[in-house]
Amino acid sequence: MLYPTVRYLLEQLGSVDHLKLQKLVYMSFGFYAGKNEGKYLFPNAIQAWQYGPVIPDLYEIIRENFGDAAVSSHACFDDTDALDRDHREAIDLVLKTYGKDSGWMLTEYTHRKDTLWFRHYREGVRDVEIPRDEIADYYQKAFQLAAEYNKYKDVFVALSKQ
Repeated sequence: MLYPTVRYLLEQLGSVDHLKLQKLVYMSFGFYAGKNEGKYLFPNAIQAWQYGPVIPDLYEIIRENFGDAAVSSHACFDDTDALDRDHREAIDLVLKTYGKDSGWMLTEYTHRKDTLWFRHYREGVRDVEIPRDEIADYYQKAFQLAAEYNKYKDVFVALSKQ
């Protein structure tokens, strides 16, 4: 499902730089795993590179087909028919949350001290994998925290109106 995910993102965004695309695909993986009890959006490895989480298989295809130019065509990526409603919902949530942010802003998010990238990155080393089960756990906890916040948010709003 890696390439249908990439194609879907490109269909929604149009032209996008490589850095941003890598981060959105990574976040789509995390959102999907977090919302779907650890199921994985795709089986491809995710590694901690200098500028954040990278899917090496995607990196190679983009380098071969686009070089340093923005990724503007989805022709080299599989059709999105393979994506079901749960896949699309996770990707749409990523787009709603982060779609307007730049690749560099997304890199700042993934480089924060409490992130999986921060825990696994080793300077000068490209093949350090970020385990998929850790990504699933990380995003499941994030969704649980968001649900708790939203549960109490209504209470705080009601109290503020009294």
